[in-house]
Amino acid sequence: PYYRFDGTDDVIDIGALEGGYVGNATIGYIEAVFSVNTLGITHAIVDFGDDSLNTRLRCPNVNSSNKIYLDWEINNTNHWRAESTTVLSANTVYHVVVVHDGTEPKLYINGVEDTLVFSITTDKTVWFGTADNVDNSFIGAHESGNDARTNFFDGEIHRVRMGNHALTAAEVKQLSSGASVPFKYKGANQTDLVTNGDFAN
Repeated sequence: PYYRFDGTDDVIDIGALEGGYVGNATIGYIEAVFSVNTLGITHAIVDFGDDSLNTRLRCPNVNSSNKIYLDWEINNTNHWRAESTTVLSANTVYHVVVVHDGTEPKLYINGVEDTLVFSITTDKTVWFGTADNVDNSFIGAHESGNDARTNFFDGEIHRVRMGNHALTAAEVKQLSSGASVPFKYKGANQTDLVTNGDFAN
């Protein structure tokens, strides 16, 4: 199953991303499974912005060079910007995961880490927890304070997921292969919570 976007006005509005486990996170990941129909244009896959400020979190997009494009601008300050080494093809399904471990972002394409080429490296530690008032969140388009809604996605988006856990390379590989990756909670462990965990009596 997937959502088909026409590149003209199709968009999924996922609302504000303020506070909460993802909005306050200093580490985390964004996963997207998609294919583009048209090359040579910018496709917004998952984008975040602010109604009144120049906050533009493009993560991930496909740029006009047909590469994965990541851009983290908050209140007119460009913190980091990068693109993939890999060049994408049209009508091909890609599994893309952006992982931030609190130090810098990493990009995985189809389960393999891709080399990010940075054009801005002001502060690569920045993630959602630094961005105040993210009140525009879209799948398939971009919109922020001084930007009209634009960069409509032309293609198919099969899945988008976000979390506040910095996935390991092994976990990304599992996701890419379709395996289930267990949720991890702060302070959690795998020990039984009851003494007769097998419910024998």
